[in-house]
Amino acid sequence: MSLAGRLLAGTALCVSLSAAAIPARAADTADDTAIVVNDDIIQSIVVTAQKRSERTLDVPINITAYDGEFLKEMGITEFSTLSAFTPGLVVQEQSPNNPGFVIRGLTSDSGESNTEPRVSVYQDGVSISRSRGSVVELFDMERVEVLKGPQSTLFGRGALIGAVNLVQNKAEDDTYAQATLGIGTEGTREATAIANASLIEGKLYGRIAATYKHRDGYVDNELPSGVYGPSELNGKDTKAIRGSLHFDAAPETSFDLILNYQHDEPDPTGFKSGVIPAYNGDTSPYSHASLNADPRFEGGQLKIDRDVWGVTLLSDIGLTDTLSLSATSAFRRFDSLEVFDPDGSAFQLIESAEDAEGKQASQEIRLNYEQGKVKSFVGVDFFYEDGSQRVPLATDESQLALWLGASGNPAGAALWGLLSPVQQAAVSNAFANGNPQDPYFQAIASAVGGLAGLQSYHVEEYTNFSTTRSVDAFGDISVEVIDNLTLTGGLRWSYDNKTVGYQGGYINNPSTLSALAGGTGTLLAGDTSYQSASGSFTGLTWRLVAEYALSKDANVYASYARGRRPEVITPVVHALPGAFLGFATLKDETVDSYETGAKALLFGRRVEVDGSVFYYKYKNYQVVDTTALTPTVLNVGNATSYGGEAQLTYHATDWLDLMATYGYNHGRFDSDALAAYADNRFRLSPDHTLSFIAQAKWDVFGGQAFVMPSYTWQSKVYFEEQNQPAYTQGAYGLANLRAGWTTPNGAWTFTVFANNLFDKEYLIDAGNSGASIGSGTYIQGVPRILGVQTSVTF
Repeated sequence: MSLAGRLLAGTALCVSLSAAAIPARAADTADDTAIVVNDDIIQSIVVTAQKRSERTLDVPINITAYDGEFLKEMGITEFSTLSAFTPGLVVQEQSPNNPGFVIRGLTSDSGESNTEPRVSVYQDGVSISRSRGSVVELFDMERVEVLKGPQSTLFGRGALIGAVNLVQNKAEDDTYAQATLGIGTEGTREATAIANASLIEGKLYGRIAATYKHRDGYVDNELPSGVYGPSELNGKDTKAIRGSLHFDAAPETSFDLILNYQHDEPDPTGFKSGVIPAYNGDTSPYSHASLNADPRFEGGQLKIDRDVWGVTLLSDIGLTDTLSLSATSAFRRFDSLEVFDPDGSAFQLIESAEDAEGKQASQEIRLNYEQGKVKSFVGVDFFYEDGSQRVPLATDESQLALWLGASGNPAGAALWGLLSPVQQAAVSNAFANGNPQDPYFQAIASAVGGLAGLQSYHVEEYTNFSTTRSVDAFGDISVEVIDNLTLTGGLRWSYDNKTVGYQGGYINNPSTLSALAGGTGTLLAGDTSYQSASGSFTGLTWRLVAEYALSKDANVYASYARGRRPEVITPVVHALPGAFLGFATLKDETVDSYETGAKALLFGRRVEVDGSVFYYKYKNYQVVDTTALTPTVLNVGNATSYGGEAQLTYHATDWLDLMATYGYNHGRFDSDALAAYADNRFRLSPDHTLSFIAQAKWDVFGGQAFVMPSYTWQSKVYFEEQNQPAYTQGAYGLANLRAGWTTPNGAWTFTVFANNLFDKEYLIDAGNSGASIGSGTYIQGVPRILGVQTSVTF
């Protein structure tokens, strides 16, 4: 079966050419969820985006889907890699604790417990959309579906602009085992093991899968004597395990129990200052960094420590020939602690951490009906979530005051004015050399601290809390009103009851800098005991779709949909000095979506084409202002986005398949938005993206050799909504290569790979919270990784 067969593409204006063989087991056991392709033709894959099994060709939604074998052969185990081949999707992974999901220009990445996600990430029917718990390793997957456009009626409250649906492999009626081992440069080590067994023939099956992936930090961290910090930054260390049971209770009734666990503990994130040079270095994002950790702060080391647990029960019960009942019951929890150096230098200007935790329970019950020309479902969803985010901050007030003065920040002007020109020059020289151990600098900092009563170690923190209880009622119906013309309507009513809390204050002693600025003892954490606010909100979302079948293998459609992000209760805090000002309730954010598209299998089913164009109108567009040390949620007004995506899959010959994708998105704030945002581009949103894949296969020594080159490209992006020129990444492309050989019996596969083949330098992020004190930071992308893999099936 060709790579084309596994490219489960939906309505996107992309071009795709693909090839790769799915083992017989995948075709035999995946039932409707595997694409069927013979040597000469492509047949569209079957997905469940509309809560029923349908070919992507027949789904009037812009959906791009890939099956597990395609993900495995392409080496796709992370969201960021998946997004490079998915038009309309961008995933930024600063770390597993801090991802950003972007669909058609709209970003969902806030870590505050009180904000709502815009992009739904679903794992076997369960929302895992909360940012700090949403990154999971993509291993032992059945398929991934990416739906673009508002999907609230299908995927719930968080699908304002789209959804990523992860379908994991379940236990099946077979007994086998698989294993993959790999090593590579930058200390890359990876291992995956899968075992499946029939426990009670025809009734009960079990499956367990585990994966481990490690990569050393690719950024060296160099510090002067007497300053503490890690030796490497930007690493990866992930361990995950999944167990599942499948029980066939009756011919049309089955249950799946799934347990997931993942632990991440990589080298810390390399926030490198673009203003203050690294010790014995420079401000280039691509050279060594100098990030420090105060031994007294949050365990004394920069780190990421994250755990995610989940248990899910899927129930499918056949009631009659036309009615079935589906239920999804789930509990999930995450705990994460990230300690980082926001100023990106060896100085102790700011050291911070984020300690986030959350738990959720959900229950969805859905009644499905299908008979003749009518397909529909109605259901109800109950959701409970409780979470918090604690943000401590430590600073050497003398060093911070000197930096504010040296960098021209008005908050440091008074103390800076007390220094003589010679002293000012000495301080500026220490910052220019990135050396906090400079004896002149230390003497001046000590003198200024003594004169003004500044603390060499000040600690404060704030915590936000949120509890949400929600009930959704929803329904969707598709009717073939005349031959070949199907009309679909969907509606979701949502009720949310929210309680948001906030508390903040200093830990050891009040901040002298805050007092000098007229504050009450904190620099950014509004000094207050626990305060809370509550509210109840309701809202409606909907979709209307018309689809016309030109033939069995060609369809056109048009849709209008409303997406909604529920109201946000947000604490209002003024930083430098820190002051808690109460709570504000932001209106619900909505988008009206207009889209039209076409899909077809052509030329004897050797070519699959998909395309759509869209126009979005946003109201009450919300952003998280990260230019202040205390992130603040703002309603900046209205915005407009339009564009399209295209995909083509071409089975060129028996030995060559090709794929290419293209996406265009023009997302801008309207001219009447807040002044700092008016006419600006959306963050993390390139106007253009491209990807290409080729796969060649031929018989060698009785087995099969393969070569899979790929290339992805994106245009310029801004990392902040304020569109500051310093915080951008210009257009760039990445080339990858995979090649190998499978033994004649198909049991063993040997692969060599090169990721970022030409060692292209690029940025993952820029600006960040260091920008609030004039020390914006940069995170470089992963350099070239070369490696080998071996996999075997028993």
